[in-house]
Amino acid sequence: HLGTNYNVPHGIAGGVFLRDITRLNHNAGFHNYSQLYPFIPNADPTIQDKKMQSESVVNAIESLVDDLNVPCKLETLGVPQGDYDSFYEYSTETIKAAFDFNPIKLDNKKIEIFLKTIMNLKEKESLVYSK
Repeated sequence: HLGTNYNVPHGIAGGVFLRDITRLNHNAGFHNYSQLYPFIPNADPTIQDKKMQSESVVNAIESLVDDLNVPCKLETLGVPQGDYDSFYEYSTETIKAAFDFNPIKLDNKKIEIFLKTIMNLKEKESLVYSK
């Protein structure tokens, strides 16, 4: 949708979503990002707690996205807030099956909150950032 309608390269589009979706998953109890912990530079081998390791990975992803200056809001990519309805429809109908691969079940309400977060329509008290 971003590539077709807004000429956003696929990798950039993925980076925009990566930050918030990994945070959402982690905060919802998915801690298997811990499997990536050994690949973090200077990872402390004494940390064995899966949740702490996962948190470190999510923090590293957030830092990497920041360091690469990947936008974290769609409006930065030229997507007006008024296009929310089309994004919501696209996400809940056209590509709903893609969301089914997410490790945390994303019903339409969670998709709504997620989209409003990345479209800057809602404060960061959303489910993405709530713990």
